[in-house]
Amino acid sequence: MPQLWRRLPKLIADRSILTKLIASLFILVTPLYVFNYVITNIGADNNRKEIERALTSSLQSYSNILDGEVQRIQQMLNMSALDIAIEHVEVIKPDISYLEKAAFLSKVGPYLNRIQYSTRFVSDSIAYLPLMNTTVAKIGGNSSFQAESFEALKTQAKPFILWNDRLYMNAPFITSPGDKEGMLILAVQISEATVADYISKIMSFDRGGALLFDMRNTWEISANKQDSAGSEIKRRLLANAVNESRGYGPRVVTENIRGESYFIVYEPWAGSNVLLAAYAPESEIYDSLSIYKKYFYSFSLISILIIILFSLGLYKLIHKPLRMLIHAFRRVEIGQLRFSLAHRNEDEFGYLYRRFNNMTETLDNMVNVVYEQKLLNQRSELKRLQSQINPHFLYNNFFVLHRLVRSGNADKASRFTEYLGRYFQFVTRDASDEIKLEDDVLHAQTYVDIQSVCFDQRVFVKFEPLPEEIKQVMVPRLILQPLLENCFNHVFEKQLARGELSVSFHADGQYVRIDVEDNGKQLDDSQLETLVAKLSEADKQTEESTGMINVHRRLRLKFGDESGLVLSRSVMGGLKIQIVIVRKGGTPDAEAVDR
Repeated sequence: MPQLWRRLPKLIADRSILTKLIASLFILVTPLYVFNYVITNIGADNNRKEIERALTSSLQSYSNILDGEVQRIQQMLNMSALDIAIEHVEVIKPDISYLEKAAFLSKVGPYLNRIQYSTRFVSDSIAYLPLMNTTVAKIGGNSSFQAESFEALKTQAKPFILWNDRLYMNAPFITSPGDKEGMLILAVQISEATVADYISKIMSFDRGGALLFDMRNTWEISANKQDSAGSEIKRRLLANAVNESRGYGPRVVTENIRGESYFIVYEPWAGSNVLLAAYAPESEIYDSLSIYKKYFYSFSLISILIIILFSLGLYKLIHKPLRMLIHAFRRVEIGQLRFSLAHRNEDEFGYLYRRFNNMTETLDNMVNVVYEQKLLNQRSELKRLQSQINPHFLYNNFFVLHRLVRSGNADKASRFTEYLGRYFQFVTRDASDEIKLEDDVLHAQTYVDIQSVCFDQRVFVKFEPLPEEIKQVMVPRLILQPLLENCFNHVFEKQLARGELSVSFHADGQYVRIDVEDNGKQLDDSQLETLVAKLSEADKQTEESTGMINVHRRLRLKFGDESGLVLSRSVMGGLKIQIVIVRKGGTPDAEAVDR
């Protein structure tokens, strides 16, 4: 048996392609299916537990905050009632004057204000003063004594009293022991809308809700009054709460309400008959978990489809090695020769791949010398063309500097030497073949600054801003300055009228365009046609070249035949030279070709 297992890989490898494909199908699909099933269940269970813990923690946090707020309100009521009672005893007497009564009532107001503005859950604060036949309210102001409300609120609330469909908290205080007439009551009306809005945030689901209610079923505050499931959930919680202890943290239950399962978390308040509950349909809570089931079902469906399609089209898969060979031939067609095809087994495709590898190796050896020699020649041509431009326009500038110094124009001479310094710094600091487009444009602007001194402001030059996305494009050195030099030497030197020169930049996907336009009057249509013809024959010229042809050839060597210079008539009347740069991503790699 052990020998059989050791020989099994060899036995499978030497079988027919059809046998290997069928075996591979079962080996591949079965473990993936089992693994997917296990991972799906584990992930769903873990996420379900995390969601339940998060919702439970949320309710407990809201419950603690709300319960603490209720206790704080009650403490403020008790303390304020005591302070008011002390003031009450000092002033109450049979012959109390109107001024004394008004002074006492003015002292009650600040207590009501303090309670009213200390919490958002209070909508009104009220003081009932039977001995003064007065009721003082923060919202309603002073009014005659409301005996009916006084009788309803003189019993201590735990923590709320329902009166006239409104919830109150109170602090009754007897100023004279045994004297019911000496009682005063300080009460607050609870803002049920604020409480409902607060508890609605416990479960922020579309069909979720929350309830705060008395377990004696005397009152309730619902965060979702439109949800008919809330009343049924309350009924069941009341039935369950009879046999439960209070104050030991939140509980979680699942109830079936009208054929739909609801997740319910609730917590009774310790020391009172109040219970806070929040609920939502499980289908909505665990909606995010359904993605696991969708993944599993999708995976199962895909597996079945793969088996069906594989069974129907099994014979086609025999041609997979052939397709690989075809892709390899396509790579050879586009000039990729330095790769090989691998095949493990000693079958027919293994023999074909070996012969193909021998062929590509032979072809590579034959064309390698010629191809590399061509690259060396192109690089030599590029360096030769670049070297022609470096000293191109500097000769006459020293005569201009001499003239400025002799004329005593120190400021202009100083600026001129600064421009020349920047120019020489650019020429000498970097011997690399390529630079950033941003640096080449800055050098061209330096050249324009020099010429502005030479031409004594007779030429107006407009440089548009260079777009950010093309500043870092690498270009051959000195592609813009020779074109500007052409304008100054051949247009503005011969033109008495004011010269105008415009330089603009355009970026469009892989295309970069730079337009250089002048308003020269000397260029006629025949001259323009001659320039265009010379430019089209630039690649065939063998003698040394300068100016536009130089730039045109270097751009084509760097970026390909689609790049270079395009000449046309400018809207300004003179010549328009457009630099066209086509940025390409290179040739695809082997993996991309196979796909």
